[in-house]
Amino acid sequence: MKYTSIITLVFFLVISASTVAAQSTEVSDDIVVRAGINAALTLTGERALDFGSDITDGDSDAVLTPDNSGGIDSEINTGTGAETGQFDLSGVDEATVVLTFGDVTLEGNATNQTINFVPMIVQNGGGAILTTETADLDAGGDATFWVGGTLEMEDEDIDPDFFSGEFTLTIDYEL
Repeated sequence: MKYTSIITLVFFLVISASTVAAQSTEVSDDIVVRAGINAALTLTGERALDFGSDITDGDSDAVLTPDNSGGIDSEINTGTGAETGQFDLSGVDEATVVLTFGDVTLEGNATNQTINFVPMIVQNGGGAILTTETADLDAGGDATFWVGGTLEMEDEDIDPDFFSGEFTLTIDYEL
């Protein structure tokens, strides 16, 4: 009977140890699963930026500062018919977007001279030049951006000519 008790005790200890070992090796936890579904962004260049057709001083910078409604806040050394450029954007309601843009080299049609264009961008209703390069879409998922800037002509002795170039604005959702 003594052996039966010892065998029963050993059997009980082996079963208990394997149960404890099985319970202590299995663990679990949870993570959050997220997905951001964005509407496609649509960017349309609506209006060309025009410093005017009769700038008379090719030795001074021309500056056209846009206001927040598409007009001209201030202008220096611009010509007749000057107007700000315009981009319209649509996407997700109240989303934050990142704007990427840079200087543009404008080339003369006849003289092969160049002028550096330094852009300024103002968001519709914002009033401030976007130096942070981010902007928020409105409750309807829209934004309008007005483009002005500076033609760097000071000390360049620019000859009379028509100058042009392409300004590219790239926009993506902020991640």
